[in-house]
Amino acid sequence: MPYFCSVQMNYNMMYVKTIKILVVLCFCSGVAGQEANPLLNMVGKPYSEYHDTYVRVIDSLLWGDSLKRASAVRMFEEAADADATGEWDLICRIIKCDARFYESRNGGFIASVDYTAEDFAGDLLALANEADVKGFPLMRILSLWYVAQTYRLFIHDYERAFTFFAELAAELETRTTKEFPLRPYCYLEIANLYFTFREYGEAAVYYRKLADDPDAATNYYKPLYAALHGMGGCYRYMDDFAKSDSCYRRLLTLVAPDEVENYMWGGIAACDIGYNCYLQGDDDAALEWLVPAIETITRENDAAYVSQRATTIADIYLKKSRPLQAKRYIDMALDFHGRSRLPYKESGLYYLLGRYYVFIGDKVKANAFLDSAMTAVNREKDDFSGLALRRVEQRLRAADRTIHEQQLNGEKIQSRTWRRTAVLVSVSLVIILVMFCLLLVYARKKRAAYRALVIKTRQWAQMPYMPPHFDDEDVSGETDKNSPDEARKQPSDTVKPEGEDDRQLFERLKQLVEERKLYLDPDASLDHAATLLAVNRNSLSNAVNRCTHDNFSVFLNEFRIREAIRLMSDKKFQNHSLERIYGKAGFNSRMTFFRVFKKTTGVPPTYYRKNLQRIACHTD
Repeated sequence: MPYFCSVQMNYNMMYVKTIKILVVLCFCSGVAGQEANPLLNMVGKPYSEYHDTYVRVIDSLLWGDSLKRASAVRMFEEAADADATGEWDLICRIIKCDARFYESRNGGFIASVDYTAEDFAGDLLALANEADVKGFPLMRILSLWYVAQTYRLFIHDYERAFTFFAELAAELETRTTKEFPLRPYCYLEIANLYFTFREYGEAAVYYRKLADDPDAATNYYKPLYAALHGMGGCYRYMDDFAKSDSCYRRLLTLVAPDEVENYMWGGIAACDIGYNCYLQGDDDAALEWLVPAIETITRENDAAYVSQRATTIADIYLKKSRPLQAKRYIDMALDFHGRSRLPYKESGLYYLLGRYYVFIGDKVKANAFLDSAMTAVNREKDDFSGLALRRVEQRLRAADRTIHEQQLNGEKIQSRTWRRTAVLVSVSLVIILVMFCLLLVYARKKRAAYRALVIKTRQWAQMPYMPPHFDDEDVSGETDKNSPDEARKQPSDTVKPEGEDDRQLFERLKQLVEERKLYLDPDASLDHAATLLAVNRNSLSNAVNRCTHDNFSVFLNEFRIREAIRLMSDKKFQNHSLERIYGKAGFNSRMTFFRVFKKTTGVPPTYYRKNLQRIACHTD
């Protein structure tokens, strides 16, 4: 999910605290302390001229305590009394509803039963219809904006939010930003809602409307930055990286170095260009963009976005086999992910941690994080599926409401209404049943796919099991002494017993090792074996080299590995530790045992033992 979604909550607060920046810069002294009512000077002027004063009064008084809210309402009542057109009467009633709703929820998002979010939306919708009848289109737009945001933020009825946003968008088509300064932000919220439901094509349409607005760049809400960023994300998800990069590069050109409040957008845009390079496989170019840019964003403490891009940088360094640099950005990602307190996007971080521990050889932690990654992926998919399902359910409820309204049309068409109702209800039930069946099948398939993915990941994380092998066939005592390999292996002082070639000597050695179990002695050496066989040490070494293409130690370790496998396969030793097993097999060092075992079998002994136990369970 792109950055603008991580800051969407900040933009949502514009609905509650419209433009706090303006309060600090333009109204820091506060309206409460003024004796004159600034709204009286705005009566009779176009909305675009009194908009700034309107929002300053709201932000300084309406979102304060109860006394300030009463003072704000009084100011709007005075303006309504002074206006003969009726426009300020509509504004005053909007403010009264807003103040009552804010009072009912005590500054939070949970409203009391005295005045619910549904009540507030209903009152504002009635005001929107009244404004349409009286010929105040901008007041209708403002009321629809309140209604749509209420259904989205407080009621979470996304289907109705889409409905009212569509009405709002249709009204905005005939207006400019100069006429209605909130127009760019309205388009941004519509686009963000489409993006939330992954309808990237529709989202890009509204981002484009905002980006093409000639007045958007000078609008003090600065929604243009978020729109370009969101549009770049849409094109990225639609695999059009050229258009995506063009959006981010335009954003880079818009952010001036002296914009203290917005300079972070430059770092964000640079990070997104780097992330596009990463998605296209150009890791070097990605690092050139990401590494310097992420430092800019960290100064703004944008935790969620920093965590995602730090994960990207760490992944690139890990692919380049630079674990120290990767670990630095993994730690940064973990730090900022913890600060963000946001549950989403955990899967990529967990998967990266799993790959990191695979790289450094800690298979236990690797498996744990890979399991966590799969769990997070499943949870993220379930969260979106739940959101989409909720919208489907709301769509069905909207259909039910339509049916109910049709039933109340009148007594004259009652019979026809009942027939239609029966048909519609039947169709709705069939749709619900079909959707339920489809969702059930989909859930089962997803569960099976998840299990298969876990198994596949574990197999990938582990080395494939390769049984130890030892081939002593076709070893001839006669070799080409002129070959470079033989010249390198043949000791210069070899003394071969008369009448005995290397193969015969090797067979005697093998028999000795097997009969006396020489390999069980950790101190067994070539000298000791030569003494037991009554042969020259160099002759014995030469025979082992030519018959096995390895030295005596490797040859002896083959038997020890075989013994260790036999012990691990024996039920009597299932509860014994690996230390005891490799000690019984003739190894005197854990490190040597693990190294030789993995080289011989292809997997570490811990995984080999687990596989044996699983096979035993299936067999039983």
